[in-house]
Amino acid sequence: MKKILYFAFVLLPIVTLAQNFQGKVTYEWKASSEEYSKMIIQPDMDPVMKKFLEGKIKMMFHKTYILDFDKTASLYKEDRVLDLHGDGFVPNNSDDGNEIAYFKDLKTKELVLQKEFYSKDFTIKEPLENFDWKMESETKKISEYLCYKATAVVQIRGTLYGHEIKEEERSTNFLKEKEKPTEKTVTAWYAPEIPVSQGPENYWGLPGFILEINDGNAVTLCTKIVMNPKEKARIKEPTKGKVITQNEYDETVTKKMQEMREQFKSNGGRPSFRMGN
Repeated sequence: MKKILYFAFVLLPIVTLAQNFQGKVTYEWKASSEEYSKMIIQPDMDPVMKKFLEGKIKMMFHKTYILDFDKTASLYKEDRVLDLHGDGFVPNNSDDGNEIAYFKDLKTKELVLQKEFYSKDFTIKEPLENFDWKMESETKKISEYLCYKATAVVQIRGTLYGHEIKEEERSTNFLKEKEKPTEKTVTAWYAPEIPVSQGPENYWGLPGFILEINDGNAVTLCTKIVMNPKEKARIKEPTKGKVITQNEYDETVTKKMQEMREQFKSNGGRPSFRMGN
């Protein structure tokens, strides 16, 4: 009996620590904005409008994200810090249609995606994608962790401003230069020292934590990692906004893009500060 009590006394704190295990990772996401800038910013554009749009585009293509995780779940959210750019303009990220939060549950194999598009919130639920990772022998260090390389081929469809481009939209002048749907190779760098199969966005499924993702268009890189932070985060499924399917969300985006193009034409080819409601 004494031995049982002794082991219970010793093991209980260890079990409790494992149950309360958490980590917090800061990622910097960068993508090339050159193509989008050429399409939006015109040489003869009003200087004030040009400066506003340059600031807007900068915030679209360079962001900071925070990933809180435990053994079975993670919550990946944008760290929104508004920059006045010294000119009094505050770019409003709520119009870009980007993902605001990714929640991954490894127990149920479910991804819950919260999006914000033109001041409206949406929640999309779908199964976690199973990536066919190819393990490589190449290594490098990220944030003091030895990371191994892995690659996966992912099927994609053309995107603009974070949204899928449907075939019927390709006939418009606004989208005709975009490439057709194809596939891309995603490169991940994961740390086996952190035995949690998690990572940024919807990425997961490796024998270690993903500290870097390069999809050919953008790089998501860990800049800071804290294991068992003093302040524990609430890693819970997002519930804000209307629950819809991915197809329903795509239809909503398509409708808004059509409205934007019509307003773009009515303004004589000049974008407005607020393109629709």
